[in-house]
Amino acid sequence: MALTFEIDAVLEFLIRNDGLHNTEEISERLGIPHGICQSIADFLSEYGFICTEGQWLRVNPRIKTLAPSHDLLSVSPAFPPQRR
Repeated sequence: MALTFEIDAVLEFLIRNDGLHNTEEISERLGIPHGICQSIADFLSEYGFICTEGQWLRVNPRIKTLAPSHDLLSVSPAFPPQRR
């Protein structure tokens, strides 16, 4: 599993599952090793994608406005295939 996939999975999990979650739960639900999940949470928090409250995580409400349908992965690719 590529790290970018894991980052996307954690962020999507938090968007789709409102409320507070800890890294142990996220790690277990997504099958990501806890240490990697914690590093991803630290990264997402540092750049404002998620908010932390002690050991609890939730998606930053401003980020949710980017995906009102809760479906970030259905956006068109930045560089669609070119037709020849």
